[in-house]
Amino acid sequence: MTREVHVLCEGFHDRDFLAGWFETVAGWTDPTNGGTRPLALFAEEKVNKGAYLFTKQDCVICLGPMQGRPRLRNRLREWLEEIRTLESPKYAGIIVVAGGDHLPSETADPVESLVRQELGQAGSPPAGPLPWKHLSVDIDVVSMRTGPVRDIPGLPQRETLERIVATAFARAYPKRFVAMMNWLGSRPDLVGSTPKTVNWSIMAGWFAEGGCTDFLRRAVWADAAMCAQLQGVVQATGLIAVEARLCGG
Repeated sequence: MTREVHVLCEGFHDRDFLAGWFETVAGWTDPTNGGTRPLALFAEEKVNKGAYLFTKQDCVICLGPMQGRPRLRNRLREWLEEIRTLESPKYAGIIVVAGGDHLPSETADPVESLVRQELGQAGSPPAGPLPWKHLSVDIDVVSMRTGPVRDIPGLPQRETLERIVATAFARAYPKRFVAMMNWLGSRPDLVGSTPKTVNWSIMAGWFAEGGCTDFLRRAVWADAAMCAQLQGVVQATGLIAVEARLCGG
């Protein structure tokens, strides 16, 4: 029996990054062939615009961008309520993907805290390790974080997807990273260096040919040095463990 799982990505960039990992590293297949085939039905629903489908073994996942934290929270809340009203939900799991935007030294993870709060309000306060349960549905979490990184000065300070990409880039290409950070710091009329400024500078300098979506879904994974470093960095997100649970049923 096919297991269908919704992946609620905080934004389009999380969706693109996860799509690259699932396809290139974990060996999942895109049944739409990059969007050139019509999207299949998922849990008896039309797949939302902007979502990606991937399949592996007997599992199908749908990566949907929620366009921000408030919409992600609202969508999760709606589905938790829906699960309680349905006799038999058509999907087997929900995975929440977001950046905590917190300092690596902070012990509490805001993404896990968000899911805990919503599960508690839905009548299923989580207990024990992930995945948590809401009736028959597994609830899992991927938090876009690196954990403490002490060997790279100048990284974005808060836990985001951008910090993950910048960490991998700095380790794969340390001379490029230093040169880029020196340029960012030397700009006249400098307003600030946000995490996205760092990431888009990496893209503009070395991966710009296909644009933003291509940068995160294909280019960083097609680059052997970047791909090798990213596989180590994503350990802290929980993504590898989540994928193993998907394939293990």
